[in-house]
Amino acid sequence: MEVKHLIMINNKHYESIDRLWDNSSPHMSRIMVRFKNGRKLSLIRGFGSHGYEDDLFEVMTTSEITETEDGVLGHLSVEEVNDIIEKVGRLQ
Repeated sequence: MEVKHLIMINNKHYESIDRLWDNSSPHMSRIMVRFKNGRKLSLIRGFGSHGYEDDLFEVMTTSEITETEDGVLGHLSVEEVNDIIEKVGRLQ
């Protein structure tokens, strides 16, 4: 599944998303998301991302969600990515 398809097929997230844009390169799928609450999220999958060997996703967003210093979580399944998108959309 391509990164942009992951977000596009999950209509439940549309209410909280202000803008999506594709920032992909030939070697990496990357979607940038800006939420209506002003938060941002980068969703990637491809060469060099955490989990690309297993066809998994990497997310970079606020450390409030990731609970990591750099805001990056890797090796994520589709379900885990959906949970993170939902949490970021609910932040104030």
